[in-house]
Amino acid sequence: MKTWQALACACVLLGIVGCKGGGGGKKAQQQAPAAASVSVSISTPEIVGESIVGDSGYRAALNGSWSGSNLGSGQVWLEVSDSAGSFVMPARQQASGSAFGYTLVQASGLAEGARSGNLTVRACKDAQCTQPYPNASASVGYRLQVREPVVRVAIATPPLAETVDPDDAFTTAVGGTWTATYLGSNPVYLQISDNAGTFVSPAPATASGDGRFQYTLPLVGGLPTGPRGGLITVRACRDALCTQPYRDATMSIAYQLQIARIAEWETHQRNAAHDGYVPITLDYRRFAKVWEWQRPPGVEPIGGINAVATSNGTVYTSTDVYFGEATLHALDETTGQPRWSQAIGYAPAMNPPAYHDGRVYVSTTGHADTFLWSFDAADGTLRFKSPFSTQWSNVLAPTVDGDQVFTDGGYQGGVVYAYDRLSGASQWEHTGGFLYMNTPAVDADHIYHHTGYALRIVDRRSGVLLAEIADPSSGINYSNYHGAPVLGRRDNVIAYSGTGFSGRLAASSEHTQQRALTSFNIGARTREWSTQQAYLTQPALANGVLYAGRNYPMSLDAIDETTGQVLWSWTPPAIYGDSSFQRNVVVTRNLLFVSTDRSVYAIDLATRQAVWRYDEPGMLAISANRTLYITTGAFLSDGKLVAIRLK
Repeated sequence: MKTWQALACACVLLGIVGCKGGGGGKKAQQQAPAAASVSVSISTPEIVGESIVGDSGYRAALNGSWSGSNLGSGQVWLEVSDSAGSFVMPARQQASGSAFGYTLVQASGLAEGARSGNLTVRACKDAQCTQPYPNASASVGYRLQVREPVVRVAIATPPLAETVDPDDAFTTAVGGTWTATYLGSNPVYLQISDNAGTFVSPAPATASGDGRFQYTLPLVGGLPTGPRGGLITVRACRDALCTQPYRDATMSIAYQLQIARIAEWETHQRNAAHDGYVPITLDYRRFAKVWEWQRPPGVEPIGGINAVATSNGTVYTSTDVYFGEATLHALDETTGQPRWSQAIGYAPAMNPPAYHDGRVYVSTTGHADTFLWSFDAADGTLRFKSPFSTQWSNVLAPTVDGDQVFTDGGYQGGVVYAYDRLSGASQWEHTGGFLYMNTPAVDADHIYHHTGYALRIVDRRSGVLLAEIADPSSGINYSNYHGAPVLGRRDNVIAYSGTGFSGRLAASSEHTQQRALTSFNIGARTREWSTQQAYLTQPALANGVLYAGRNYPMSLDAIDETTGQVLWSWTPPAIYGDSSFQRNVVVTRNLLFVSTDRSVYAIDLATRQAVWRYDEPGMLAISANRTLYITTGAFLSDGKLVAIRLK
């Protein structure tokens, strides 16, 4: 039994083996290997951000992970794409580890506005990503607000209106500020240009980090005489050549220049505005004394000369007499030699001369000897002699403007007389106050006359009073004013309040009474301000700053024309022993001249330091030929005139 069973099992096994042979039986099927798979996930949530046009500084982080199975020797490459092209795509890279992270930079050239899209990371078998793994990608959305940089330019310099002498090394300063929002890493370049080609413009330059800019623009050489107008523009740009200006990032100021020889020193404080401003630029290193002239000796007790006036090549002065021989002298500017002299004759008093358009004007005063005289400037020929009224008094130089000449006087003082400039025919007289030693300021339509207690505005053609503005700062009343109103640049007039006192019947005498300076708004017919300090010198006004000297203690103050507040002050070095400011102030574009009781100083307006000194004091004037005249004597003329060449 056991033997039979064993045989049966053997037969069965043989049959099975025989089925696997080549005897025509069916083959058994093998199992296929598992396919490689990759999955990608992004952990970064939706990207919401704000970027700036042209800003390469904006960054977006894109992080996630990947995993794979049955990769064998296969490679995994990761590729990032952006459906809207808002970012610069990184190069494909072979995956390593299980995590990935990208920092995406904003694409260049994006326009302002809202942008949205999807960032996708996918896994590929090859470096070119032509064989992506199936279902091996993930995406995340983004929303981006792209903002245009906002750059603004503000020019603080006011519009420019100047008369420029062709021989002057004229420059103009243009300053202001710039601001920016949404700037990012964008650069800012500033360009300044002149649409009329009057000024030399520098190349664009990187804007200062403190938000300020300041340019000094010289004139183009060889400009013809005549008017020149244009616009100076400051523009903010993205590039150094300024081919890509920022939107709305420009500002301009207008300028109007008159290229012409500057006017002469014609009257008290130079002109009908009495502002003491000579629009030239000077180099103090070239100053040199060229001559001095002394009044010829005589028996008259004063022996002095009066403040000067100038014309092209000639300086005019008159004798300061007290019942003596009144004489008008014309001297050569270059040599100081007499050109001519005109003896008027015996007079109680003679006053300072004025010059205008080929004529010299001067007055004699004292009851029946009170006349306004006019002479030919070239040879001293008498042109007219017109009477007016005074007692025993002195007045300042006449004010000449256009076709009229004006002088103060009056039997009791306080009268303004108007004459035809050429014929001497009387036109009108206006009475207001009781003062001598003054002269009116004149503009196109009005004359301005301070009575000691009020500023009067008078029609220059008719002599009719138009308005009177009270001056509450006026103090003690003497019979002399010792000054003239100054025409401001803001439709204002600045004048000394109250009266002055010298104690001498001499046109060249200095007064001693310090007073407040007061500004009057002409349009509003109101007083604007009065200085807190009292001043002595005849002031000068230029570019919004009023300059005046005071004593007790000594201080030359630069006063804001708008507010009346002191901007800065200067006092002379103690080594020279100066004890008071005297006479008048004269200002140019870069230097200020002032006399003390001992010296004349030139002060650099930029450094506010004295750069030149002459060791005699006196009344000052500067001619169009750039000669500084000092009528020497701090308190009374000693009869000498000194000429300092300024070029």
